[in-house]
Order: sequence, then structure tokens, then C-alpha cells
Amino acid sequence: MPACYPGILALRLLCVTTFIVTVVVSTQAHAAATCKGPFKIAIDVGHSPKAWGATSARGRKEYDFNLRFAEELVAKSRNWLNLKLVLISPEITGLKARPAEAKKMGARAFVSIHHDAVNKKYLEFWEFEGKKRAYSDKFRGHSIFISNENDDPKGSRALADLVGRQMADRGLKPTLHHAEKIEGENRTLLNDKLGIYEADFTVIAANTMPAILFEVGVIVHRDEELQLDEPAHRSTIQLALLTALEEFCRVRSVR
Repeated sequence: MPACYPGILALRLLCVTTFIVTVVVSTQAHAAATCKGPFKIAIDVGHSPKAWGATSARGRKEYDFNLRFAEELVAKSRNWLNLKLVLISPEITGLKARPAEAKKMGARAFVSIHHDAVNKKYLEFWEFEGKKRAYSDKFRGHSIFISNENDDPKGSRALADLVGRQMADRGLKPTLHHAEKIEGENRTLLNDKLGIYEADFTVIAANTMPAILFEVGVIVHRDEELQLDEPAHRSTIQLALLTALEEFCRVRSVR
């Protein structure tokens, strides 16, 4: 409380009134800056059991990595009272059908979970458990994709920035290999510090809400594949995502 010195009664009343108004305004501003939940987010498990995406350095399906990470993320989110994460059924295979399902369920943001690979030119081979496997130890790290074609590109960029900052705050480094000027890559790199790219992947481009595609890590990198198997490492990344989503909810609540 500001100093109110003895003196004329009117001045003392003005001092007290000013203090009360300041407290009320401060309280209202704090309330406005709070995430007003439940804030529903659609979590898309990249690929499907039959079309599983990339294959890891040890011959495992990307889809299995995606499903494990997404299910853990949703389970952890139950402790975040303002967030409501909902899995989109992997049985919905259409890349436009998944954003449509998210809209139908009333989601206000969309996160597609993936695990990464590299261009074929970088692949080498080794033997693992008696089988020849492709791998590349050249690139590792996460990446975040947005599309300028969806209905809320500014919201998508804001969400990507929040996720990227939370990852950086935890010492997690992005991979920048998707910006290389070669066929199959050549993505527009929007932020090299946070690993944010622009790419018109259908699952985010066809969205009516802020949407990102999040590559958790590079599973053809032999060491990173093992790291992604560590529950503590996955938990660190999941915490970064949940923190960013709650912050995004706060920003949207202010709007």
C-alpha cells in the first residue's frame, strides 16, 4: 500500500481510494491473463498402423513412437486443469478428415505428433539384431511446422513460437536439415533458433484452427532413438508442450 501520511482527511481518503482501485485493476488484469479452461486441444497421432511413416535405425515403426508419445502427453495433461487434450482416432486416415474431426469435437488448437527421418542421401547401413538397417547419425533434434494455408496462420505461428521457446528453455536443440536446398526438403525456415518451418502439409494446411506439426526427434539417429525411449526425456518434451499450450490458452483467453 502506498504511504498515506497524516493530514487533511480528503487527501487521506484519496490515498486509500487510489490503493483500492489499484488492487482491483491489478486483480482484473491478472484474471484476464489466466487460461480460461477447459481449453480443448486435438492431438493427432501421425500416420496409422498400416501406413506407419518412417522406420527407425533399429527397424521400429514411426507410428509406434507417435502413439506412445501422444498417449503419454494426453495422460499427463489430466493434471493441467485448464487443458483438455483429446486424441483423434488413428483409424481416421484421411489427412483432411483429421482436421475436420478436430473441428467437430470443438478443439481450439491442433497438434500433430511425428518422429523424424532424413533425406535418403544421408542414409548408411549397419547390422542390428541380425538385420541390415538404415540409419543416419548426421542430424538430431526436434522441428515444428506451420502452414500459411490454414485459416489461422498467425495463431499457428504464435503456438509454434511458444512451443519452440519452451523447448529451448529446457536446453533442447532443433534440427535444421529440412531447410537444406535439396529435393524432398527445401522448407522455409522461419526461426533457426526454435526450429520453426513453413510447409503446407495437408494435416495442418486444411485446419480451421491454429495447428502445428511437431517432430519430436530423429529416429534414424541411433543415439537419439535410444534417448527417445527414455521416459524422463519424453517427459521433458511433454512438459514443454503442455506449458506452451497453457500459455497459448492464456493468450487466447485475453483475446
